[in-house]
Amino acid sequence: MSTSQLAFPPLPQHNCGRWQADILAAHETLKKMYNQALFVLHFDGFLDPTQVSFHIDTLTSTVLPILEALIPGANHEDGHLPHEWVVGVARLTGQTVQDLWDMAQVINAFKQQEVCTPELVTEFRSG
Repeated sequence: MSTSQLAFPPLPQHNCGRWQADILAAHETLKKMYNQALFVLHFDGFLDPTQVSFHIDTLTSTVLPILEALIPGANHEDGHLPHEWVVGVARLTGQTVQDLWDMAQVINAFKQQEVCTPELVTEFRSG
């Protein structure tokens, strides 16, 4: 399953009406990083492998720790997000990383085809 058509999930309804500010901020950060990765996946122009790697690193080093911080409690009543929602976002993030990895492999394959290996030529001059 590719993430190319999936929107980042909204926050589930909270029993007390509104989520805490830190959860709202975490959701916005997660959504922003996911949308930036999707932009890269849909980009039609030239992409450098380091750009793709940057987004892989961002998702793995920033998004996953945020998700881990959202797990404690794992229910609506104590102000934490439902475990199912966090797991769903983690799976979506994992699939996005896989899609970016696949893209990086394709880009690297094309780059290797473009590389010309020069042949050593020895020129002999007489006279």
